[in-house]
Amino acid sequence: MTSFWEVQSQLKGGTPRRRARTAGPDEPAPTTADVLSVSEVTTRIRNVLLTGMPGTLLVRGEVSELTIAPSGHRYFCLKDDRTSLNCVMWRADSMGLKFEPKIGQELVAYGTIDVYSARGEYQLKCHRLEPVGQGTQELAFRQLVERLDREGLFAAERKRPFPPYPQRVAIVTSPQAAGYQDVLKVLRRFPHLRLFLYPVPVQGAGAAGQIAEALAHLSSRHEDIGGIDAVMLVRGGGSAEDLWAFNEEPVARALAAMGLPVITGIGHQTDRTIADMVADREAHTPTEAASVLIQRWKLAQDRLEQLAIVLRRDWRHGQRERVHHLKALARHETFRRPAEIAHRRRQRLDELGFALATAIRRLARGTGERLQATSRMLEARHPRQQAARDRQTVAGLASRLDLAVQRHHV
Repeated sequence: MTSFWEVQSQLKGGTPRRRARTAGPDEPAPTTADVLSVSEVTTRIRNVLLTGMPGTLLVRGEVSELTIAPSGHRYFCLKDDRTSLNCVMWRADSMGLKFEPKIGQELVAYGTIDVYSARGEYQLKCHRLEPVGQGTQELAFRQLVERLDREGLFAAERKRPFPPYPQRVAIVTSPQAAGYQDVLKVLRRFPHLRLFLYPVPVQGAGAAGQIAEALAHLSSRHEDIGGIDAVMLVRGGGSAEDLWAFNEEPVARALAAMGLPVITGIGHQTDRTIADMVADREAHTPTEAASVLIQRWKLAQDRLEQLAIVLRRDWRHGQRERVHHLKALARHETFRRPAEIAHRRRQRLDELGFALATAIRRLARGTGERLQATSRMLEARHPRQQAARDRQTVAGLASRLDLAVQRHHV
């Protein structure tokens, strides 16, 4: 049987410590009964590799010839400056990748040696991949940011505006999270706000999926509870691993698909997650997110207090002016000697009455004289009968005029 060191040397491209033995003089020559099929040879080689190699290998190399099959399996090579090694990563293992391997990227692969019997080739079955020179999470974060940015999920034009005075607010977080209590301290100063808690885990395995489900459910079913004006996605501070759920793609996709405006307050001031980048508005902390959300309400409250001060001042000023005016009216002669003023008004009315009567009599005399002159002129110009009728008419007019003078006589 080939030793482990011979196989290891062959894999590295070196010279084995000892070459394959040739039959000695005392050994029987192989016969046709010893002939092996290709499959049998491959199987024996596979057994040698499986028994002679360690259970798990750590192989470092540069990725080349990367192919992703429709089944989800990944086929690629790891190469160095002298040789290359075929690798396969089954779909079940690929689903656990935090980043997307790229051609030319240097990786460390964790796996086992196996033989692909159909072609008689050995290959490395990779169970885990890690980038060289940077952490897995850092690389996954950078790759996802680049991909989502190309799709426009961070674009300012897709950000939804917030209502100036939100009244019904949904808070997506853990009830045990410190950030939730920070938010309540701010929002409870405005008792007219309606708050709805949607409890979700904010760290650990499966947290990203539950956060994404909560956001999707709120977006599609918020009318069932009377509607939501704004959504808060918050979590207190923690390590990068604690906040990692907010860097997962499902959360980013759910935020982009929301039909409601979302503000995030995740971690401390220096933390920035992918959820912050996709959200319609981001704040550095949960407390700041709550303060931003009720900013207009706070300004309105301050404005109302200012208006109340102005109204009270104007009311007191108006009261003083009205008091001064009433005092001035009380000092007026009308209110001090009202009887004397009434007598003067009656005297003035008598004077006007006398003047009116005099004017009417003067008008009546002048009218009568004009009528008589007209009558004499008519007698001279017309026959006697016509003159008589004219005199009767003039006399009637004179009588009515006299009667009018008597009625208006004062």
